[in-house]
Amino acid sequence: MPKGLPPPTFTEIFFVSTSVTAIISKEWKQRILIICLALAGMGGWFIFDGLVAYPRNNEKAVVYFELRDRLGKDSPELKEAWEVVRKERTWNDSTPKKIYSDGDLLTQLIL
Repeated sequence: MPKGLPPPTFTEIFFVSTSVTAIISKEWKQRILIICLALAGMGGWFIFDGLVAYPRNNEKAVVYFELRDRLGKDSPELKEAWEVVRKERTWNDSTPKKIYSDGDLLTQLIL
């Protein structure tokens, strides 16, 4: 060690010019973009379900279950009445299976 110079510090001994440079590759950017698009798509789908699809289903389900309770579960009258109501309100062909609870709606919005 030359005279007149202070002794090297711990940082100078162990971290002398060891800077690291990371370069983001094109493949990594593409992978992250695909993941972000997939997550955004799923989020949009969940929001659509929570704000649009589930409330529409509940509206249909209330009417359908009232008809079913009045006319009987598997009666031909139920099918005829449901067809008339469905066409009057321009609902799609699907028959609602259940009424979604407020918790179901909230879960869709949280996801």
